[in-house]
Amino acid sequence: MDNFSSFNLKRLVFTAEKGELIVPLTLALSFATLTYASEMASLLFHGNCTMCHVEDRRVSAPSIIEVKAHYKSAFSKKEDFIKYMSQFVLHPKAKLSIMHSAIEKHGLMPELGYNMETLEEITEYIYETDFTKVPNPEVPEKLKH
Repeated sequence: MDNFSSFNLKRLVFTAEKGELIVPLTLALSFATLTYASEMASLLFHGNCTMCHVEDRRVSAPSIIEVKAHYKSAFSKKEDFIKYMSQFVLHPKAKLSIMHSAIEKHGLMPELGYNMETLEEITEYIYETDFTKVPNPEVPEKLKH
């Protein structure tokens, strides 16, 4: 750790011991957790989903822009969008699809083996991301090994 980070950490611990930073520290940790979850969802999305769902064009499946548009038109509330898309991807079934023409053209997507919590994080990332402005961002530096 460099001197600047070490100094700030010592100051933060000292201040927290005095009870002055408990709420801000909790908020900072919550933000850090959300940021990490978002970065992990981005990493999972770009490392897996884009193998078939390229951002801006059909290749072996509909583009993610097309998928997102269909889901947003069917589920305007964020919670409903996340819930339905996550459930579909968890166990894809043609009768649950809202994109029947895509299944006719490309076939039904395979079951991917992710748990529901991970799929919800990925679908929240899809909901929140404007793929017309973020064409395949790089993996965040702190997640590279």
